[in-house]
Amino acid sequence: MWSPSVPAVLLVVLVACSGESSAENRDDTLMRADTLMRADTSAPKAAAAPSPAPRDTIYFEDYPASDSSAAIRPAPVRLETAPYGQMYRTKLREGAARGPNFAGHYTAVTWGCGTGCQILAVVDARTGQLSRETLLLAQGAKFYRASQLLLADPVDTTVRLPKEPCSSCGTTAYYRWTGERFRPVGKGPHPHIGGERPWK
Repeated sequence: MWSPSVPAVLLVVLVACSGESSAENRDDTLMRADTLMRADTSAPKAAAAPSPAPRDTIYFEDYPASDSSAAIRPAPVRLETAPYGQMYRTKLREGAARGPNFAGHYTAVTWGCGTGCQILAVVDARTGQLSRETLLLAQGAKFYRASQLLLADPVDTTVRLPKEPCSSCGTTAYYRWTGERFRPVGKGPHPHIGGERPWK
């Protein structure tokens, strides 16, 4: 038969077995509890500020040209400085005569090379030297004298483009003119540097 006095007996036995160490254990337990309580009530640390997300948008003003406001009298075009010089001498001379319009003291000159085909070359307005590198375009380019950046085949929002991809629509891409070559900027592809040229 169960007796209500059994739990009391067990409690007395447990206390007696613990002996003198019970006081020390109790003090240790209280110290740990006090530590936990103080840790729980402390103010939470502020979370570290997240790193700013990388900016995907490319701006012309992020690539400024150093001498975009200087008055420069265009030098005669040195046709011998590029393999296409003699072939397109008239277009190059006419374009260069207008003065610098790109990347400070350079002149970007474009001419047609067939249906949906344009070539862009750069002339140094101070020396008349031609760029060794050209861009093969489909819909022209957007550029400014105050910036080294050039946008090849920009999207014309006034023209309704076909839903299906077409070879004459071009591929929009950014390039930075270094003074010697076009360096791709941003995500690719950047197809305008490659491709066949009529003089090759």
